[in-house]
Amino acid sequence: MSGPSLLHELERAERVLNILLERLSGLNAALEPIERDMRVSDFASDGVFVQGASRGVACVLSGQIQGDPLERILGTLKGRGLPTLIKAGDRTESQSTVDSVVNMVIAEDQKKPVDFIVNIRWSVLPRPIEREDVAILGTRYLKGDVTPLRRKIESQGVVVLEDAGEFGGGPLVYELIRKFTHRPNQLIFELTISQGLSENIPLLTGILNVIAGF
Repeated sequence: MSGPSLLHELERAERVLNILLERLSGLNAALEPIERDMRVSDFASDGVFVQGASRGVACVLSGQIQGDPLERILGTLKGRGLPTLIKAGDRTESQSTVDSVVNMVIAEDQKKPVDFIVNIRWSVLPRPIEREDVAILGTRYLKGDVTPLRRKIESQGVVVLEDAGEFGGGPLVYELIRKFTHRPNQLIFELTISQGLSENIPLLTGILNVIAGF
């Protein structure tokens, strides 16, 4: 290959390389917010403990998901009449999140007895019961006598239904019950509120105030 031809090929290769570097730089800039969000999500899924006024703990596994109805209302109340909370960013209740939350509850119980644990979640309920005043008490995984607290929640104008199936309790409640079998008088249950109720600030505030004062 002659000198001029080699020089031409080198210049062409340099231009291609510069184009590739520019594209990689742009891709890196585009990925930075995603990577940052993933780091935030990973941190949130580990659980965030918020001390409140209660003898128990309320777990809200969507409480760290930006834009989630429960995240919005918990951010608005900021400790006023709130129970002790463990918030996370994992609605699916993955095993790593469940393990982290359970360990936080155990650590709190070692400092002072945790008399009750409630996992609060929201869901779009079947059409006949999807109203702004409906909550479902899970009975598939349930430990202890929930009647007194249920009555207090109903006194706020909430219609409390029972379910042993789809809304009967998930991995977190199951694991908590398994870990606290040595506490026969402890209450552990799951409360699923309708989407309408999750956006009804007065009613939801009333539920949280009742749990805080229980």
